[in-house]
Amino acid sequence: MSFDLDRLEKPRLHGGKLIARCPACAEMGADKSCEHLFIADEGRGAFGCIVNSGPAGDAHRRRIFELVGASASISPVPPRPTGRPMMPQDLAEPTVDELDALARLRHLPDARGLLAAVTAGHLFTATFKSVRVWIVMDSTRRNAQARRMDGEPWRELDGAKAWTLRGSAASWPVGCVDIGDRPRVLVAEGAPDFLCLWHLIATTGATDCAPVAMLGAGQTIHPDAARFFRGRDVTIYPHADVAGQRGRDVWARQFYAAGAKKVRAFDLAARLNGRGKDLNDALMQAPDGLCPTCWNRRIAAPIGGPTCPCGSYTWPSFTAEQLANSFTR
Repeated sequence: MSFDLDRLEKPRLHGGKLIARCPACAEMGADKSCEHLFIADEGRGAFGCIVNSGPAGDAHRRRIFELVGASASISPVPPRPTGRPMMPQDLAEPTVDELDALARLRHLPDARGLLAAVTAGHLFTATFKSVRVWIVMDSTRRNAQARRMDGEPWRELDGAKAWTLRGSAASWPVGCVDIGDRPRVLVAEGAPDFLCLWHLIATTGATDCAPVAMLGAGQTIHPDAARFFRGRDVTIYPHADVAGQRGRDVWARQFYAAGAKKVRAFDLAARLNGRGKDLNDALMQAPDGLCPTCWNRRIAAPIGGPTCPCGSYTWPSFTAEQLANSFTR
């Protein structure tokens, strides 16, 4: 038997065996410790799942090979997977001062959501191109994007603020592998809105929601990532511009094709009235007489937070038929 090592999560040698997350268990949100899959004889022998063994595990083992089987031979020492970004040497969790500075930079009232992102392994800081940056990625480290801590654009990128690190799989949705058993998924466009989702979850207590980031409206969803959205209730927070709406339509189709239970989109244009385009802008523009906390809760209504007393809002939904017949590319 041989496998595609690029598809294994956290492969490592232990006691003469190659250990990794069982892909068949991962489909069901299990094996978060990444230790169910074993391949004997330092990756050259028989394989299996420690919780689905014996004759009863035949179907489970077949599914493992369907997901990660390949024609290339297994190496006893896993090589560096392709599509992994090259990380700065001093990559680390942000300090307290850096979290406070980043909260101010992103106009967040506090750093609670940022701290939750750090705990989940989605937010880091480092020195890149001789400046301090904040970086978002997930446990796979397949896609990483850096932004300057001072909020300035990159001159090397003609004024762009986001630098996708070399080697990244730009279509990989950051956070998809960490959804686990949470039934609802929130999909943000870009790293700043990703941090906003973490803030909303932390301040509204919506612990059944998993934040995910698409780091660019022009990206389709990586084919290896689509399965993580199967059976989920997905809410998309697209930017209020042409590119954002186009990305919303493409992602919604892909989520339904992957087996998502329901797909909704938050209408930021209705909230912003031309005064911005993203979720971060919306969080900064509480109406007169409405405290920032109530405004955040109203924004968070599609993820289960209480609606604001000043009114209700009907969240748009897309059916599979509407996606098939109404949206054109």
